[in-house]
Parts: sequence; structure tokens; C-alpha cells
Amino acid sequence: MELQFRLVGDVPRADVSSLHRWLERDEEVRRSAVVSLADARSRPDDMGGVADIITVIFADAGAVAGIGSLVIAYRSWRENCGQGGMSLVIEQDGQRVTLTGGSEEELRQVLETFARLKNGHDGSRAS
Repeated sequence: MELQFRLVGDVPRADVSSLHRWLERDEEVRRSAVVSLADARSRPDDMGGVADIITVIFADAGAVAGIGSLVIAYRSWRENCGQGGMSLVIEQDGQRVTLTGGSEEELRQVLETFARLKNGHDGSRAS
């Protein structure tokens, strides 16, 4: 399972790099995913020309638990690095979830959304 993360708002590139490094260093995230950083053309609905995107690739077996670890790591990064005003968009196959603070409710929403996607992709649920 591959997810893309984008910080939303007037986000300096240094903040995207900081989050990328934070996720790469998080022990729980490293157990279940490979994290990379890339420049990508922004979407038509975005303001600006180029956006930094953090791509996270999970082994299917640990994807849902790994997503939970990512959300917790994001929340920790926001708290420790003073990034309280930013939002994070997580996307896979056109499905988007926006995190504003990484609350328990948001964590639950992210896990439910991507668990449904994973089930739809692995054939255990009819599409």
C-alpha cells in the first residue's frame, strides 16, 4: 500500500523536510514502511507550482497498523516542532483524509478509510 502525504498551507520546504526526517527516524514507522521525499507537480486545485510530497510504502500485512504509527508520529512532530497550524493530507487512489491535529477521532477516521481501501484492493470485499 502506498500513501502520499502533503502538508497544507503556506509550508516552507524546510518543514516538509523536517517531517520527512521525523518519520524516517520513528522506530514504529520504520518497522512497517519505507518513507521517501519527492518533488511533484501540484494538483490543479492547489496554489503554487511544485509541492513536496512524502511517499510512504507499506508491506500489505502491516499497512493499517503502520498508518496508525504514522498518524501518531505526525502528531508528535507537530507537538515537538511547534507546527500546530499545519494540516496534513493523506491520499491513496483518490481518497483523501485531512488531519488537522492528529486527534483520536482523526486517527480513527484515517484507519477506517484506509482499511476499507486495503480491503477493496486485496479482494476480500466486493467493489
